[in-house]
Amino acid sequence: MYYDVVAYLGYGLILMLVVMSILWVVYRLMDEPSLVDIGWAAGLGALCLNYLYYTEEIGIRQVIVAAAAVIWSLRLVWHLFDRFRKGIADKRYRYLNEIWAENLARNYLFFFLFQGVAAVVLSIVFAIAMLNRAPFNAWDVAGIVLFAIGISGESWADWTLKKFRESPGTQTEVCRRGLWRYSRHPNYFFELVIWIGFSCFAMSAPYGYIGLLAPVLLAIFIFRVTGIPATERQLLASKGDKYREYQDATSVIIPWFPNRR
Repeated sequence: MYYDVVAYLGYGLILMLVVMSILWVVYRLMDEPSLVDIGWAAGLGALCLNYLYYTEEIGIRQVIVAAAAVIWSLRLVWHLFDRFRKGIADKRYRYLNEIWAENLARNYLFFFLFQGVAAVVLSIVFAIAMLNRAPFNAWDVAGIVLFAIGISGESWADWTLKKFRESPGTQTEVCRRGLWRYSRHPNYFFELVIWIGFSCFAMSAPYGYIGLLAPVLLAIFIFRVTGIPATERQLLASKGDKYREYQDATSVIIPWFPNRR
């Protein structure tokens, strides 16, 4: 199984490096770095289907994981593409444009390729799940439940924020509707729930705990790299004291009752 997982990841790495290189060329033509997010989301769904294609014994677990990965991928791709076609700029890339100004094209090339490699590392949970020959068990049920909760919560959070942004007079306001009243980043919280769910499908395989690398790596990105730090930096710059008040009153990521003070 170990060698099969390595082979799957090798195929995936070649696929993602080619895809991200092509997207980098498109970025150079369109000057739209957010394309990397669409490529990352679509690429993970494609990686899972690629692993399914090479899997010799396909059972109910493999079908469920592939279906869940495709649902996750298509939802996120549509969400990102909808923002792209409406011209909604991702504030994180404004920040990167500023700090990378001197070598913008080269730095974005490394960034695109790094995102492709990160997608392959995350997809290890799909590879292990595809090669998992254990009988369908409680871990799989937990995976289904967590995925259902995560995809529902993330979809609700994204829909609420979208409607808030489309409401007149909200450009300088902070969204406190729905889940955003209880968490400053409910979308990130439910994204982690989804990937913990994916890791459950791998747990009953030999060395299945390696699948936990996916949600751990994602958490590092969210908390330390391009997630919460970059997002809050830009929101503080655009919303000012209103966002500081929101920070004081609202949980960072885990939904919880706001501080009434």
